[in-house]
Amino acid sequence: MRTEALRTAHPLIIPPPMEVDGRLIAEIMPHQQEALESDARFKFPQWGRGGGKTVYGITELVSLAHQWPGEIGLVIAQTGPILEKWRIGKLEPYLRWFEKVNGYRIERRFRRTPFPRYELITGGEWWLLPSDHPDKIPGPDYAYGMIEEASTCLNQRAIWEALLPTFRARPEFTLILPTTPRPDSYIVQHCLERMREKDPDYWSSKEASYVNTFLDPEFWGLMKKELSLEMYQQEIEADMVAVEGAVYGRSFLADVCKGDLRGGNIMNFDPRKTTKREPSRYRLIGGVDWGKETSFVAIVQDVVADIDIIVDELCLDDMTIEMATVAITKRIREYPERLGLDMVQVWTDPNGKDWNKSLQRKVPGMCRVRWNWIGPTVKVAVGVEIIQRRLRDAEGNRRLFISKDVVAMPHNASGGRGTFQGLRGGYRYAKFLASGAFRPEPLKDGWFDHFMDAIRYPLANVHLKTIYQP
Repeated sequence: MRTEALRTAHPLIIPPPMEVDGRLIAEIMPHQQEALESDARFKFPQWGRGGGKTVYGITELVSLAHQWPGEIGLVIAQTGPILEKWRIGKLEPYLRWFEKVNGYRIERRFRRTPFPRYELITGGEWWLLPSDHPDKIPGPDYAYGMIEEASTCLNQRAIWEALLPTFRARPEFTLILPTTPRPDSYIVQHCLERMREKDPDYWSSKEASYVNTFLDPEFWGLMKKELSLEMYQQEIEADMVAVEGAVYGRSFLADVCKGDLRGGNIMNFDPRKTTKREPSRYRLIGGVDWGKETSFVAIVQDVVADIDIIVDELCLDDMTIEMATVAITKRIREYPERLGLDMVQVWTDPNGKDWNKSLQRKVPGMCRVRWNWIGPTVKVAVGVEIIQRRLRDAEGNRRLFISKDVVAMPHNASGGRGTFQGLRGGYRYAKFLASGAFRPEPLKDGWFDHFMDAIRYPLANVHLKTIYQP
């Protein structure tokens, strides 16, 4: 393995010595060691704040500088000031630890012009660039790189697509992506997608902050007491919550922690048993949002208790409208056996209106379901407010739930882009770039908005009259 060869050539490099309370620590933590020993091309540690991301990332940079002498490594952070803060507060102290223990400096000198960069004793360099100017990324052929706190960097898709073609110096290049994960991050979602596909080029692990054994356990207890539930989950437990700008996060997560049943919006619900006892009490409705990723949800309504339960979802990638309709209709025809209910109505956006009648003759079973189209009179903000009230109103009542079976679906359970993740923080408002204020309508991110629209279409129309009647 690469790290074994490094230990032979540079026995003091890995693991890196660290000074804690005046003591020289010669061992790093197991999760950091696992990352260092991985041979993957893309390394994606999802660790909480204080979980060791920075020490691991810089150690990897030092290791690669020795492994590939003479090559250029690239470090990207969110903005220029944040990059300088990271350099002074984290990189420089680490380099002084390294010098104190190993007896030599890895860097020869630091230059500020024409841009920040370190010249290394190995003959290579580290270039430091902010993410707010993707056009400055192309340049020399890089051999390795790191995006510090990858989930918060700007212009993520542009950075990703500008950066990867520059790794031409080494066919076995390494890109390090340490971050506390956020659901609205393109890089996070891209890496999770590759992990779900079991791509051997990708490595990842998820660790909470308290895995750091060098910090006092009482500190984490204090954080749990003082932080809000959402921030504790996001920053300490490395869960994808990120409530800033979240459309539904605060309503959905008020007392739900990591998907456990604690009086929140997650429900154990077996429709086959329930609807068999009182079939007239329940009705099954659906919502579809057409697009490159067509999304479909099925919702059981308890008309007596006035609650809605999301019981199924389906994401159809890169399908034509006709192919997606066939797949959705097939799913609907399974519901009498799977859920004990027939689908009554499906609401969808206006894009489906023109082709619906022609497809009714082609798709068996489609004509058995009443298809409705959302008109322009139902504004997005109105539908969002209805769902927020259904999730939790001002008195704390909850009317909209998600079945635990849906939470357990592979894409939801692995932190993907389904209904569960969208409700708990993935579906967000976009910011105005100049002011930093949030836009009045949610972001069309191509990730969560499809499922959230599929939920909004039926619920907004079903509950519109009862909530907004004069």
